[in-house]
Amino acid sequence: MQTINQLHKRQKELPIKAVQFGEGNFLRAFADYMIDVANKKGFFNGSVAIVKPIEFGSLERFEKQDNLYTVILRGKLDGKTVNNSRVITSVSKTVVCYEDFEGYISLSKIPTLQIIISNTTEAGIVLDLSDTMDGIPKTYPGKSTSLV
Repeated sequence: MQTINQLHKRQKELPIKAVQFGEGNFLRAFADYMIDVANKKGFFNGSVAIVKPIEFGSLERFEKQDNLYTVILRGKLDGKTVNNSRVITSVSKTVVCYEDFEGYISLSKIPTLQIIISNTTEAGIVLDLSDTMDGIPKTYPGKSTSLV
């Protein structure tokens, strides 16, 4: 059986225009999906760099697929049943900030960067006095401000 990256090659590499905190289903099926659609229509012409902001878990399976994945939309549209699948090609890079902090910081130097995406809730927007600019911040506010 062929893998998704063997079946679907990127048409072209697009410049990174968005940094996204998190790789969860919502962000991938909503934000990255919309960027993929905008790219296909010629409106955005950019890609996403995903930042894994937490210490546990891995992006290994995601990276094995060259950051390609499928979103399946099922439901009703104008009274008709919809069952569509779309291979998302808008993610071009992943960075695990706890493993590659310099790679993470280098995202801020990308001249095409325009957007930062996060769905961090109020529980994740906290003050932690141990966050400093000398190391890897623990909190979303610390991580996001370290990009500036």
